[in-house]
Parts: sequence; C-alpha cells; structure tokens
Amino acid sequence: MSKKKLANFIHFLINSYKAGLTNINIVNSLLSSPTYKNIGKKIEKDVIENRLPLSEALKKNNVIPNHLYYILQAAEQSGKIVEILRAYHQIIENQIKIENELKVYKLYFIFINILTIIGVAIFYFIFNNIVIKLVEDRTGGFFAILNLIHSILSPMNVFIFVLLMILFTIILSFRNFIVDMVEYYIFGVPYRRIVFSQIMNILGNLINAGIPIQSALFISISTVENNAFQSALNSYFSKVTNNYKEINTEIISKIFDVFPEDYRLILKNSFSTGNLDVELLEISEKLHNESSKSLKNKIILLMIIIISFFLLILGGIIVVSFLSIYTSLLEGIN
Repeated sequence: MSKKKLANFIHFLINSYKAGLTNINIVNSLLSSPTYKNIGKKIEKDVIENRLPLSEALKKNNVIPNHLYYILQAAEQSGKIVEILRAYHQIIENQIKIENELKVYKLYFIFINILTIIGVAIFYFIFNNIVIKLVEDRTGGFFAILNLIHSILSPMNVFIFVLLMILFTIILSFRNFIVDMVEYYIFGVPYRRIVFSQIMNILGNLINAGIPIQSALFISISTVENNAFQSALNSYFSKVTNNYKEINTEIISKIFDVFPEDYRLILKNSFSTGNLDVELLEISEKLHNESSKSLKNKIILLMIIIISFFLLILGGIIVVSFLSIYTSLLEGIN
C-alpha cells in the first residue's frame, strides 16, 4: 500500500470510528467502496465470522505495515482510537509533504545529471574532432594537458560515467541502505530531528491514551522508515529497558539521552512531574517545524555544491581546451 493510499485509509478509519461504526460496519463499508473493496474482501471472514479485532485481521492478511498494526492494536486497547489514529495520520501527511519536497529536488538532480551526460557527450565529440586537430603546437605544456583530457574522455570512461549517473539516479528512486545512509549522514541533524519529532508525537499520544511507556516507545520506534536508524534506536532502547520490560527514572534518563540535546532536560523532568505526554506533543510540533526548514535549506545547499562541482569540472576542461587553441593561434600569428 502506497503512503498516500495508507493516509486515505487511515482517514477513512478515523471518520468511521468518529461516526460510531463497529468493525463489522466498517468491513461492510469497505466492501461497498470501489477503492477499498479488495481490503474488505481480505478481512471480511476474519472480522465478521471469526470476530477478530480489526488490527489482527489487517495484519493477518498483510493489508497494513507492521508498525501500524501495533498502533492500531494500542488504540483499540486504550479506547482512544480516534485520537491515536489522528496523530498517526498527521505523521503520514508530514512524511508525504517532505517526500514531495524531496521529490522536486530529486527530479532537479536527475535533470542536472541528464544535462551533464548530454554535455559530456557533446564535448567529447567536439574535443576529439575539433579541438585536438586545431592545436598546431604538439610540444607545449597545453598539448600535454589536452592529451591527458583526451585519455580521460575515452569512450570507455564516458560510458562508465554515464552508467554511474544512471545508477545513482535509480538508487535515489527507492528505499535502500544507501538512501538510509544519505539521510542519516548527509542530511544529518535536521533529518534526525524530524525523525525524533515523529517518535515524540506517537509516544506522547500513546502515553496519553494509557499505554505503558515502554510499549509506547517500542511502537514509536517501529514507525521510523530509515531501517538503519530504526535498528540502531531499537537496539539501544531494547538494551536500556531490558527488552522493553522495565521503566524508571534512571532508565528514562538514558532513553532521553539520545533525543535532541536542547530538549533532554525538559523531557526528563516532565517524567517526574507526570506531564511527559503533554511535553512530548508540544516539543514534537515545535521540533518538526524547525527541522523541516533546516532540512530544506541543507538540501538546497547540497544542490548548489553538486551543481558547482559539475560546472567546475566541465568549465575547467572547456577553459583549458580554448586556451590551448588560443595559444596555438597566437604562436602561429607570431
């Protein structure tokens, strides 16, 4: 299920529960909907005949991601299903918004790659068929540089360059280990702070709904899309909380030690005062707004650096080539 379709499905569930529909009513509504008819057919027997909770039926038939199963299960148990699903829906919408913004930059980067490939191909033809032949002085230092450029612009090297650009473009198009590393290390602090804002939003809503902190923490971590980041967080929190079984003031202190530094003390103190859920929700919204702007600025800066790098390389080669021709013409005139 795509993220956009998942967001719409969650919105459908929110409206259904707000209207007071039972799970059986919801399944019947799904069956009558052209959009969600297939989902209704998959879970019809489990919900209507076997009387399974909606979360169990959806998970059993692989309709929803695993982390949504935990969220929906917690929502069903807490009795605050609308509030929790609203929080999750907001996170999905935020993710879609950020992805749409990133998509623009990805398309722009792909466009730059295509222009670079075309530029290299055109320059390769001009260089080998015009520039080299126009240079009369075959002994000067410029000609030695031209020979070096000529060897670099061999058919095999140009083919490898084009192949690498195409491969890099494909890699950026779907979730994989390299994209995880780019998000974590290249996008860096702004990206990680956005992830923590998402974790805090779900965590705050689950605690507010009466879910134990350790269980809420596990569910919150499972919503992280970056597999490498999720694995690192899960490993650390699992160790600190004895596989999500224990929680106390000392453990809370260790948990919040990995959260953004400027909010750690507030979160640790709010646990002691019993105000943790409220603080988590307030900080989450503030952190998301701040980090979204920082992430956008960082991506723009990276794009400028990449474009400048390409222009510097191609411009340098073009300048050396024209200097070589110009020097030869001056020597001929003299």
